[in-house]
Amino acid sequence: MPRYYFNVYDGVDSLDNEGIELVSMRVAGVEAIRFAGELFKAKAEQLLGGKPWHMEVMDEQGLLILRLDLSLTGFLLKAPVL
Repeated sequence: MPRYYFNVYDGVDSLDNEGIELVSMRVAGVEAIRFAGELFKAKAEQLLGGKPWHMEVMDEQGLLILRLDLSLTGFLLKAPVL
């Protein structure tokens, strides 16, 4: 089975050196969206800081197969933290 790597860039680069074996690129894409959801839940407060966030899914050859970008806009980003 092919191996896919999920690299996260959010001001602190988290490069996936292990990867995970999955049956297809499509399954890797689904896994990326699920993983991003878990990260969003865990880092919701940090994400409101408005810093750029993205995830890149790479295959074994280093080919980018998917990129997820999160961009937040709105007045809430300018609100004071209590």
